[in-house]
Amino acid sequence: MTDNLYYDDDGFTLHFHDRVFYTQCGTNKRLSLFELLKLTTDISTEDFRRRGVSMDTLAAHSLARVVSRSSFRLHRMPVRDEAIEIITREESPEALHIIQSYEIIGEGGEKLISGESEWLIINSETRRIIPTKLFTLRNPPSERHENDCLPNARIARPEQLRELAAFKMRPSHLDGNAHVDNAWYAAFILDSLPDEYAQKTPKDFRINYSKELLLGDDLTVSAAIEAEKITLIGEKSKNGSKKELSFECELYF
Repeated sequence: MTDNLYYDDDGFTLHFHDRVFYTQCGTNKRLSLFELLKLTTDISTEDFRRRGVSMDTLAAHSLARVVSRSSFRLHRMPVRDEAIEIITREESPEALHIIQSYEIIGEGGEKLISGESEWLIINSETRRIIPTKLFTLRNPPSERHENDCLPNARIARPEQLRELAAFKMRPSHLDGNAHVDNAWYAAFILDSLPDEYAQKTPKDFRINYSKELLLGDDLTVSAAIEAEKITLIGEKSKNGSKKELSFECELYF
């Protein structure tokens, strides 16, 4: 992150001007879903840092901030070398979730991406969830804005699933919270899709994170494929243990 960032007068709406770089794009020369999740995580984390809640501050209080759900509407994925503006804002929190909204604006003011994520504050040692009313390291906003994306909600598990791929969690997948970073889930999802979807960009993407992936875990990705929607289920295990739900995802085309 550079200092090419500024807040609106409300003190909550953060703007970041950037451009899409070569390594952030796939063979279609568009920003990848993997990189989108990295970007939005980074700008959200920077927002909290600038408001006094850095990762080090959280760690000093035995706390961690982890994403629970995300939903994005992909109006148009930005292309390589395109100038973009990323806007994020913390919304009024719910009982257990901190809400963060996002917009990515292209040249000329075109809305490219809009979305929202729900974050949990957890005790980094016990992994227990801390209610937002007890999280007093920053002053929360009191307003909630509507976001142009599918609501973060429960994703129903289809009855008929077909196994698509399997992955082993490696050290390069881990982030500062010692679990697999949320952006990698998008990479696993994209790498699991049938070839005919390799160059397609979904219109909507949402994911619910259930059980965090850890080093050495095995991940199995299964899916139900419909005409305009793919539902993917990720299940984790380790050394042959019983599978547990890791994530649920929907892609709308």
